[in-house]
Amino acid sequence: MWKDDIINVQNAVRRGQEIHATTEVIPIRKPWLFTSIYASTCIHNRNIMWDHLESISNSYKGPWLVGGDFNDILAASKKFGGKPIKDSRARYIWSKINKCNLVDLGLKGSKYTWTNNRRNKKGLILERLDKVFGNEEWIELFPKSSIIHLPRTHSDHNHILTELIPRNRSLHKFPFRLETFWCKHLEFQTIVKNNWNNSDYFKASLNLVDKLKPWKDSTFENIMGRKRKLLARLQGIQSSNSYATSSFLRKLELDLQNEFNDIIKIEEDYWKLRSRIMWLNDGDSNTKFFHVSATNRKRRNKINYFKNEENPLNLQSRCNKINLDNLVTPSFANWFEYNFDDLEALTRRSNKKDDSCLTR
Repeated sequence: MWKDDIINVQNAVRRGQEIHATTEVIPIRKPWLFTSIYASTCIHNRNIMWDHLESISNSYKGPWLVGGDFNDILAASKKFGGKPIKDSRARYIWSKINKCNLVDLGLKGSKYTWTNNRRNKKGLILERLDKVFGNEEWIELFPKSSIIHLPRTHSDHNHILTELIPRNRSLHKFPFRLETFWCKHLEFQTIVKNNWNNSDYFKASLNLVDKLKPWKDSTFENIMGRKRKLLARLQGIQSSNSYATSSFLRKLELDLQNEFNDIIKIEEDYWKLRSRIMWLNDGDSNTKFFHVSATNRKRRNKINYFKNEENPLNLQSRCNKINLDNLVTPSFANWFEYNFDDLEALTRRSNKKDDSCLTR
């Protein structure tokens, strides 16, 4: 798994339209069964799948989560357009759900999870094919869990997020850094040329940073912030009661999806920079790989100990963090002592050619 420090998946078994795995979420150490569904378009095969789920329910008594694309609709209100659903089929599915002792965990977001992507109202079909169920034991294990239908961006299906524990989102300020993807923006070079006009490199760099900060916020903002805003707007459109009948909303949805794809490209460039992976070509799209590489580099760069003349100082200890000043401050003072005469000599070596190179 990508985040194996958070979730542990073992004994994965595939059977026809199902994948079963024993799952354990850290720090909750109680294992539970997760069943992922990708149901067939053939009713006979789907009936076989439900029979097998019923047999699992009779033999397995622990926490159980079942989710995926069931390719069935449980109520007329869960479909827009196309042929009406068959009530007999819906009753059959509900009887199987009850025999499996499963509960529909509900949803947040769009009431539909699939579309045929036809923009004209006449041919548009929307359906809720994807669902998540849990048994009583699973619900007791994760009482604050929620099922979120994420906005559609590429697929004709909505991704489904099962949030086991509500997340605590805290604001964190990051230091100013030059990002390579800024150089692709036409305004960037103009800002550099107009504001790098001082022979004192230190003052010139400070002046440039002052100009780049508001430009970055207005042009790029925070990448993840823009991405979240676009996803929120898509979520609002796809959750709207008027979505199925409004050509304006569907046109706006398409425009936002195109803008979202542009953000994904910027995000890929961002993670390339953060990961320091320089040997992949443009077009090698694997943001997940870049993210893992950046996370691993951050882990390697983390300072856990400072070594003094006597013994290592463990930064995980609160008392050692308090004593850290006594170790670090004198060391840095000695390392970075310099002669101001040498600094002036170094500054005099720079010339106008250097200035022009920096503003290219």
